[in-house]
Amino acid sequence: MGKGTKPWKSKFGKKVRLKITDHLRESSKDTVFYHPDRPLNWGDFRDSPQPTSKFNATIFSSFSMAGTSVMDNGTIVQELDFKVYMLPKQSWVKHASDYGIMHEQLHFDVVRIAVDRLIHRLQNLELDPEFFRLH
Repeated sequence: MGKGTKPWKSKFGKKVRLKITDHLRESSKDTVFYHPDRPLNWGDFRDSPQPTSKFNATIFSSFSMAGTSVMDNGTIVQELDFKVYMLPKQSWVKHASDYGIMHEQLHFDVVRIAVDRLIHRLQNLELDPEFFRLH
């Protein structure tokens, strides 16, 4: 090994590549995944309303990101999988209305937009293989 060569460079990749997945998923009774062709409906809000709440409805919408790193011909491939979802058993409504469901849909849409922006920023990052080095 030459003078000044970092010993970990020979064991780890010299490049990093992101592999981002964000598939459309089938919803279930426990989880409604964001889908542009499937708007929310009041049947998705299954929790009992909070009687003391000043709000008419509450949606529990969120996202998850899971990742693994693999080595592929000297390149570190950081795999990231995104899911945008809402949890029916933690979302509720007191008085259903067309305006109300559109309002809750907008909350869900904001999560989708936030994930889209995060993905865009990640895709434009310059990744340094040294970041993946074990300390």
